[in-house]
Amino acid sequence: MTKLIFSGHESFYCRFFWLKKGYEFLVAGNKFNSEDAVISLGVGKNMVASIRYWMEAFGLTKETELTELAHLIFADDVGLDPYLEHKSTLWILHLNLIMKAKASLYYLVFNEFRKQRIEFTKEHLNNFIVSACFDNEQSVSEKIIKTDIGVFIKTYLSPSKKSKNFEDDYTTLFHDLRLIREMGSSTVGSEAWYTFDGSEANNINPNVALYGILSNSQFGDSITFNDILNGNNGLGQLLCLGAKDLLSVIEKIVSTYNGITFTEDAGVKLLQIKDNFPVDRVLRACYE
Repeated sequence: MTKLIFSGHESFYCRFFWLKKGYEFLVAGNKFNSEDAVISLGVGKNMVASIRYWMEAFGLTKETELTELAHLIFADDVGLDPYLEHKSTLWILHLNLIMKAKASLYYLVFNEFRKQRIEFTKEHLNNFIVSACFDNEQSVSEKIIKTDIGVFIKTYLSPSKKSKNFEDDYTTLFHDLRLIREMGSSTVGSEAWYTFDGSEANNINPNVALYGILSNSQFGDSITFNDILNGNNGLGQLLCLGAKDLLSVIEKIVSTYNGITFTEDAGVKLLQIKDNFPVDRVLRACYE
């Protein structure tokens, strides 16, 4: 395993408008490390660092340069969804966040932790991450891990009407995906319990699902259903889907594209991608 990273966001979750703001900042020729970045972005110094971190974590920048995906989504006039009005864009960013693995906690949670527990507390997740660091022969401050867990939960959790910052909670990026749901606690004052929930992913755009498969560097032209379900960065893991729901998603992909087949031979279910599907073409199809 490569070095695990649990910092860089300066304790800030990614606000809904930050990615567009960061894109326009870089398109204008600015640099995040410039002295006037605080003034240009209109945020504090720590938030500048956080925006820079999230841009890279989502695969929108590489070594401070904007990627093709960033232009495809955020470019003025020709961008597919510059103001994040479509849920498909949120799913794409979610998939990227995990597969790019710059934000290690997100990669570990959906690929490994969810296999161990569907229902969990922050303490369960903290113990898992500490163990992962130990296995990786890496020393990380528990304070940093706990902060990262708090940012993770905030990023995905739907706002509670009981929250003191209810309106601010709606600026979180992925609450509409409903992948993490709070279950409450069994007794007053006890720690909150959460659960993974893939019910919203059942209705994912088949083009987004295909993007997730095509973007997995470990997949080739022929992929077993089990790899898509349980494999590293497989859709089943990233979208919190069981076998039945994932099968439904794959059937939608097959019915959308003539060059893709799904067969079963000797008990082995196999997805075969027979034609070339450029990623930008698949992404554009999400918005047609």
